[in-house]
Amino acid sequence: MFPESVLTTKPNCSKMVWDWVSEQLDEVARAILCCLASGENLMVLVPRLGRSRSALQHHKERLARLIEHWLGTDILCQVQERPGWLNTIHATRQRMACRWERQATR
Repeated sequence: MFPESVLTTKPNCSKMVWDWVSEQLDEVARAILCCLASGENLMVLVPRLGRSRSALQHHKERLARLIEHWLGTDILCQVQERPGWLNTIHATRQRMACRWERQATR
């Protein structure tokens, strides 16, 4: 699926350059990456790429291993974490809701 140069070459900077990554991937991997980034279900790719769901899942797992190789083992956990600013917004909304409830019960 991936050429040997992709497996042995890493970006020269700590911040991943998505254009560089996109150039290294084949059509199926690029489509999976775009689909996941947009939050779509992989099933939309089945008719477009003419692959089965299990074949796409296999490609997705290989893509995950490749990204893990490029960015380190903890990257897949980091991208699933909630950003700190979102936690702050959520906490502020909860405080406001609690304050509103306390005032409503007085």
